[in-house]
Amino acid sequence: GRVEELACQGTLLGLRPDDECETKTITVAPGSTIVFITDGLLEETRDLDEGLRRVIAAMGDENVRSAKNAAHAIVEFVLAGQTASDDIAVLVAEFG
Repeated sequence: GRVEELACQGTLLGLRPDDECETKTITVAPGSTIVFITDGLLEETRDLDEGLRRVIAAMGDENVRSAKNAAHAIVEFVLAGQTASDDIAVLVAEFG
C-alpha cells in the first residue's frame, strides 16, 4: 500500500471558536486504514521529520499492521523503547 498524509492546520479540536472549522472530505477504498495521531507522537523524537518518518515506517511494518492493538503498536514502534514525555493519542480506523 501507500501512506498519504492528510494534514490539517488550525487550533486543536475543542479549543477553537465555533466559526473556526476546516473540513476535508476524502474517499476511502475498502481495505484502507486511516490513522489519526496527535503531535505528541511526532514531537517525541524532537525532530518532526524524524517523527513523521517513524510513523510512516510503523504503518509499513508487518508486525504493526497485524497487531491486535494497532494504535499501541504504532506508539511502541515510534517511541522505540523511550518513555513518552508528552501526551499521545492514536486512533486507527480500518475500512473493510
